[in-house]
Amino acid sequence: MSASRKRITAIAFVAGVILAAGGGAVAYWTLSGTGSGTGNASTGSAVANAITVTQTSTVTNLRPGGTAQALAGNVVNADTTNPVYVA
Repeated sequence: MSASRKRITAIAFVAGVILAAGGGAVAYWTLSGTGSGTGNASTGSAVANAITVTQTSTVTNLRPGGTAQALAGNVVNADTTNPVYVA
């Protein structure tokens, strides 16, 4: 077998492998199945300035690569009908 024929055979083999893998991927992602699920979402209601955050700690010499510093503060939620949780 000549070198050019071997090269064509190798290229055809690689192309076949790529096409087969691509076909398998398409089949996998388009395969339909069964099942059920539920979900819900809501947008809530907006209250102007509903959350107020006030920093109570003092931070000094804060810089990239510097020592980490703790922050402390108060969070106030003015919207009593739509609670917001901060952790």
